[in-house]
Amino acid sequence: MTSSDAPVVRVEGLTKTYVPAPRWMRLLVRTPIKEPIYALNDVTFDLFGGEILAVVGPNGAGKSTLFRLLVGLTTPTSGLGLVFGHDISRSESTTRRLIGFTAADDRTLFLRQTVEENLKFHGRLHGMPDEVIASRITEVLEQVGLEQARERSGFAMSAGMRARLQIARGLLHSPRLLVLDEPTGSVDPIAAYGLIELIRDIAQREGVAVLVSSHRLEEIESLGKNVLLLDKGYVRFHGDLERLREQYDTNLAEISFVSSSAARTAYAVASNGFKEGVRVSLKDEVIEVGPREAVGKVILSMGPEARGISRIEEPQESLMELLARMYQSERGEGEEVDQA
Repeated sequence: MTSSDAPVVRVEGLTKTYVPAPRWMRLLVRTPIKEPIYALNDVTFDLFGGEILAVVGPNGAGKSTLFRLLVGLTTPTSGLGLVFGHDISRSESTTRRLIGFTAADDRTLFLRQTVEENLKFHGRLHGMPDEVIASRITEVLEQVGLEQARERSGFAMSAGMRARLQIARGLLHSPRLLVLDEPTGSVDPIAAYGLIELIRDIAQREGVAVLVSSHRLEEIESLGKNVLLLDKGYVRFHGDLERLREQYDTNLAEISFVSSSAARTAYAVASNGFKEGVRVSLKDEVIEVGPREAVGKVILSMGPEARGISRIEEPQESLMELLARMYQSERGEGEEVDQA
């Protein structure tokens, strides 16, 4: 990995709000929006050269909105977004030349045209000389494994080949930042694996910074350690996946108490003391609680009323289970108390 002191992307408090049309305009503009919608809310992160940041979240989390803001397809309501030091709100044409962008589907391709014609058109949009376009087409097609499909039309290509063509198009003008919106969404797992390996190779070998979104959790784990979890426009987590696993540790401690009333008090302490990641259940004079920080708080709070403690080692959760429980916790959908 290669990274400089200055981030390739710096986002600070980035917010995008869609507001209803004024009353006088509603006769002219048909819109279902009746109250403000916060597509992104106070999003902050840095991305350096050679790094891959996987942006994850359910539908409507704000992933595509974030990407559209960075590439200049829409403007933020508030906050700061810098790409190589250029403000995304004021230097859209400059930042577009520095970014290679692929949309979440292939509707931006001209399917009646050949692979080469699609790439030539893209190069001319970026103001590249024809001789440079010709040499770069050969390079990027070899890079993405489409050198034998140069004269094939989009309609004659599989979904995986179209996905590779979109990446080739994004690489054509030699960007230093790739923004890939679900690049594997329409391809089979084997083709998706090849695309992920290609993305990792580009980041490591060329030092290109990569922002990539995906719904496939196995891809997220293979892309690297840097993850940004979005939900309803908010950042729920940013950092290393291993740190996320530690935060939402599933290894529970079983603590027994001198009475059921003491156990209920301990349950309340654990439930209220940790907003993020706490798991707790109650049965008679015993509670099960995790993570480790919550266990310590319960023991210190209850003192001699805590009678004993043992460890319950659970199998490590899959990433899907971990994220589902994390989102449930953030939305306040806690576990029910078992009073049987």
